[in-house]
Amino acid sequence: MVDIREPSEHRALRLLASARCVLFDFDGPVCSLFAGRRPQDITARLRDWAASEGYAEVVRPTTAAFADAYTVFRELASRGVDPVVVAAVERRLAREEFAATATARPTPYADALIRTLHDHGRRIAVATNNAEEPVMRYLRGRGLAEAFDGQVHGRRHDGRLLKPHPDCLRRALAATGTAPAETLMIGDSRGDRDAARALGIPFIGYATRPGKRTSLEGYGVPLVVDSLAPLLRAAAALAPLPRA
Repeated sequence: MVDIREPSEHRALRLLASARCVLFDFDGPVCSLFAGRRPQDITARLRDWAASEGYAEVVRPTTAAFADAYTVFRELASRGVDPVVVAAVERRLAREEFAATATARPTPYADALIRTLHDHGRRIAVATNNAEEPVMRYLRGRGLAEAFDGQVHGRRHDGRLLKPHPDCLRRALAATGTAPAETLMIGDSRGDRDAARALGIPFIGYATRPGKRTSLEGYGVPLVVDSLAPLLRAAAALAPLPRA
């Protein structure tokens, strides 16, 4: 029997005990996708390519909306740019993500948490702004694909549907056949929180930097952890659910 002592473990246990399905954001709660790489270089490559296609004014680096590669994709889609160009940017971003899986750093305790939840009968899914194939490649490499049973719900070609839009979470609920009230989301951003809240899904924040923790707590996230260890201990104390 697992001895649950810390307040964060008790709160996590209450949330996990009511969940039949746990949704993970990918980059952060599962791994650090771009560890060993410079995300700003990826952003610059996408901006440069879009500029070469005639959209230099739209993606100029001084525009705050283009601070990272995902907002480049989202904003291009939102500003009426040629859909062919937007789709090409998405494919280039997916290639960058695919290459990054080779050096992605696993989040401490994530593998064990995923396996423990699966072993205790919880359905597991990824709901992410990343492309699906890079996520699957990473999960296969870590021996985690079976636990997810194909439940990876990544971005579509429409950048307007990136989180905080709840599209990928909605698809995960439909595919797993679970209601929002019996689902739990683990994410590391306000966008994750907004997407979960839009559907009424309980949420646990993951933040390893004090500034991000403060941001999530100030945003009304009731439980923010800087390690997945309390969640792992709580998961190990769960009563098993029968397989669907």
